[in-house]
Order: sequence, then structure tokens, then C-alpha cells
Amino acid sequence: MESWLWIAPAAALAPGGPPLVHATRRILESVAGEPDLARLIARLRRRRETPPVVPRVVRRPDGGFEILEDAAG
Repeated sequence: MESWLWIAPAAALAPGGPPLVHATRRILESVAGEPDLARLIARLRRRRETPPVVPRVVRRPDGGFEILEDAAG
């Protein structure tokens, strides 16, 4: 089933928020701390470079999966 929901990034990351795929969670984590769009854009313009995130999916001993992140470079 697919659905959509428009909420603030911090609300999406809060316990009980919607289920998120890893990439969406990482993007929301990067913007959730800004109180408004103008400050977010100002912060993004000041950044020099963002190191890529390179997630790996690994199998846990119990048979489940876990996402691990390694900073590239």
C-alpha cells in the first residue's frame, strides 16, 4: 500500500512517525534542525562539500538485516 503525508522533518523522525527508507531518513536528519526554510538555504549555501554516505546492507546473525554507513573518501 502506498500513501503520502506532509509533516515537518522533525515530526517524521520522532518516535511513532511514519516508516522511512534509509535515504529519506538521512535527508530528513540533515534538515530537521533548521527552524525555517530561509535558514536552511543559507546553511546549504555556506557548505563547501558534503561527504557522500555509502550505506551497506549486512545480514545479522539472527537472519535480519542492518544498514551500516561508511563515509566515503
